[in-house]
Amino acid sequence: LGAAREAIVGRAVTAIGLWPTLAARNAACAPVLEGGRSCSFVHRFVRPDGRGAVHDIAVGMLEFDGAPCFVTIHQDLSARE
Repeated sequence: LGAAREAIVGRAVTAIGLWPTLAARNAACAPVLEGGRSCSFVHRFVRPDGRGAVHDIAVGMLEFDGAPCFVTIHQDLSARE
């Protein structure tokens, strides 16, 4: 993602710049939020250094210490464009 691990782990996705708002993230992840199904989509964002990036993102949900959590896998597609 172009950021140090310490800058990402434990922080909300809106705080690290992957999503402009929580509503935008929720709209993209609606299948997981509404039905627990995993989903995959392509997302464009700006890295911390200002360069654009395109990722194919797979999202699933699990429970961690009793709280629902997203699990994501990102594949960087930027070099393909």
